[in-house]
Amino acid sequence: MNKDRISIVFAGDFCSTKPSGITMSENLKSLLSSTDFNVVNFEGPLASDRFAAPNKTVLMQSDESPKWCEENGFNIISLANNHLLDFGIDGMRRTVGAFKKSEVVGVGKWREAYKVHFFENKEKRIGLFAASSADLASLQDANRESNEGSAWINHPSVNGIIKGAKKECDYLLVFVHAGVEYMKVPLPEWRLRFKELVDIGADAVICSHPHVVQGWEEYNGCPIVYSLGNFFFDYFKQKGKPDGWDNGLIVKLELSNLKHAVSFECFPTIKDGQLIQLDNTKQTKEYVDSLCDIIRKENEYEDIVNKEVQSLYPKYKGWLLYGLGAIDNTEKSFKSRMKIMLKQLCPSRGNARVALHQIREESTRYILTRGLMLQNTETEIK
Repeated sequence: MNKDRISIVFAGDFCSTKPSGITMSENLKSLLSSTDFNVVNFEGPLASDRFAAPNKTVLMQSDESPKWCEENGFNIISLANNHLLDFGIDGMRRTVGAFKKSEVVGVGKWREAYKVHFFENKEKRIGLFAASSADLASLQDANRESNEGSAWINHPSVNGIIKGAKKECDYLLVFVHAGVEYMKVPLPEWRLRFKELVDIGADAVICSHPHVVQGWEEYNGCPIVYSLGNFFFDYFKQKGKPDGWDNGLIVKLELSNLKHAVSFECFPTIKDGQLIQLDNTKQTKEYVDSLCDIIRKENEYEDIVNKEVQSLYPKYKGWLLYGLGAIDNTEKSFKSRMKIMLKQLCPSRGNARVALHQIREESTRYILTRGLMLQNTETEIK
């Protein structure tokens, strides 16, 4: 390790039900062992006897997963993600307690979840703030002190927290779990928010959640990495995997001890069965570079965003209507309409949760708003 700088690695989403078989390539092991701190998003709690998630998208991890992360070099664990409460408060507490050697960030009661964690390294003090979008696990009411969950990146208090923390440390890093799943580029709304975080004090903004790699850019000399993709995620079987599911990014930040300067390098990774390895292929490098190029080219970026939003809009609209107990009058298939009507005859709390998520969570709201605007523009042109 270089005494002139502090090195920190950020890895993407980790979820495993059988971690004992996971191996890493030697060059990846070497990378993780060469740094001062290694951060990973631990997505999905340990299973609990008390099942508390009424929706179908429930993630769970093996009791051995925390041990695997710690034994393989990860000493900072973020639990600020949308699956935090898939097994309720019991599952969350069990998960936090399973980490014996590492620092767990972004989770707990209000004060703990919204806490900036400070790490000392001889000459410098580093602050880390972890938060997620407004999902069903995020804490949004400071007056309800008994609540437990994750920090919300857009809570009105967050800007003040970051400004205050910046005065107490040399470098401030923000790890955000937000974005649109499977989208190849970030939405403009999220780009603006992450740049705002830099404006108020963040020296780097690193993001996870979309489950695919997105591009990155530098803003005022600070890196913003829009999606790390998956580090290891065995949720899907081979046939059902979305494109890019097994690809990820390792981001290595280097913070100078001599002056205030942040440098970074991105290392593509790929999961092949139970093996995680660095992906140094020309094809992957060209693809990742192309994502960054798209972000830099304003017109091309806008066109791709609009096309992806138009593709996603019907699905998000369908979820919202289902949650509200409404019927999509644009659905032409009689069979599909009958299915929707039958579902509405048996409303459940789960339906209300679906509607709440579509309205409250930023990415879904951005997709719905942009989709409606594009639809309205097309109607006006016609």
